[in-house]
Amino acid sequence: MVFVGVFMMRFYYGSKARSVPEYLKLRFIVMEFDLRRPLGALFTLLGLLLAGYGALSDPRLYQRSFGVNVNLIWGIVLLVFGCAMLWLGRRRRALH
Repeated sequence: MVFVGVFMMRFYYGSKARSVPEYLKLRFIVMEFDLRRPLGALFTLLGLLLAGYGALSDPRLYQRSFGVNVNLIWGIVLLVFGCAMLWLGRRRRALH
């Protein structure tokens, strides 16, 4: 906590904000930081990796899960979620 406090004070006092909510407003709303874009990219990348592993792995690996390719299914779920987050982040930017 001390490290974070010391590290963040430089940015807080440099922004000329009088309160923490004002600093957060300046930091995230004025700069138009949208968390959906990096999260969408992360989930899309992880979904691609997991779906690729599920598609290319040995089918005998999934005998314990009654023959259901869990990696492929969850990879597709992550991929769809990541693409939806990217689309929503891009849509918000287009509206403003």
